Amino acid sequence: MVDVVMGVVCELDAAARVELERALTLTLQTPTTAAQRRWAELGTLAQLLESDGVPFDDPDTIRALRAELRELEAHRRRLPAAERPLVDERLRSLRKRARERVGVPVVSQALYDERRPPGSPPGETLARRYGTWLKACRAAYGLQPDGSTTGPGRPWAVSMHAARGVPLYTREGCLAAVARCARALLRRPTSSDYVHWQRAQRARQPGRTPAELGLPDISTVLGYFGSWRAVLAALPVTDHELAQLRATRVPNPAPNAADANRRRSELLGGQDPRALPLSDVVALATAEEVSLEWLTGDDTDDAGPPRGPVLDPAALRNARGRAGVRDLALARAAKLTAGQWRQAAAGRRELTLGQLIAVAKLLRCRAADLLTVAEDEA
Repeated sequence: MVDVVMGVVCELDAAARVELERALTLTLQTPTTAAQRRWAELGTLAQLLESDGVPFDDPDTIRALRAELRELEAHRRRLPAAERPLVDERLRSLRKRARERVGVPVVSQALYDERRPPGSPPGETLARRYGTWLKACRAAYGLQPDGSTTGPGRPWAVSMHAARGVPLYTREGCLAAVARCARALLRRPTSSDYVHWQRAQRARQPGRTPAELGLPDISTVLGYFGSWRAVLAALPVTDHELAQLRATRVPNPAPNAADANRRRSELLGGQDPRALPLSDVVALATAEEVSLEWLTGDDTDDAGPPRGPVLDPAALRNARGRAGVRDLALARAAKLTAGQWRQAAAGRRELTLGQLIAVAKLLRCRAADLLTVAEDEA
């Protein structure tokens, strides 16, 4: 097999070998942080702009543009308020041109390709990622090795849809994503449910972007509707449909202990779920539709995922009253100080799953019964 691969490599021309070396280098030595990825992608161009960059416009053009801006801004100030919108569009156009052209040096794409080391992407790749070669230069100018920038541009690619003013998601697309979540969970989801479900779906397909998956972030959804209540009101999924899905759902056969342990191990990657933060465990339980107790192996009956990752003060107060347990005993069960427990009970401190289960056992209730969605996600 190695001989076959080497034979193919030997048949490549010099340019193809350089590109293969670059791809292998990036694959085997993937930067671990966003700052490192920015520098790996644009660092060579940033250094070349510092050493060989020339102004995009000649000084006379730059001075004329600035003078036109000042004159138009002064003219706008003299106009009545009702007439100012007439010149606003021209001002926006000039300011955009100033941002893109003034003070940003450029080098030719050919010079960059001639001098770039094997680990840097070709100029054609940068031009495609950033829209144009000029925009790639603007993004790279001023980029520092630590990933920060002193230049006027942003050293990260903007999607071509966004750059052209076309939204990545439509209102209908956002509703379709929430509807998928509802049908997967067999209930009308809370905003927290959607967040956890969307993250879990993305984690299952790490090579694809949210736009490719059709899964907008919660902020995008709320940007169209204003509130989660409005999202649910417009949701194209009825309670009757969800009830039918629940009724016709084929239950999973009761697994034996070995199968259950194998599935838990696959889901958790060998980690102890009791040591994980509640937000992480709830996201996993929501995506896999299992209970918190099932994840720990304390319960073979899958009673379903919790509503959210935050302690519900009212539910906690009621359970404590029924069990006749004092706050100090609950703090001890969670291995927290009294002050730390008060913060957790008020929803201001995140517990681990192990701490929550210890509290639930003392109160003689299910761990999920003590949880709710965060107030800002309801």
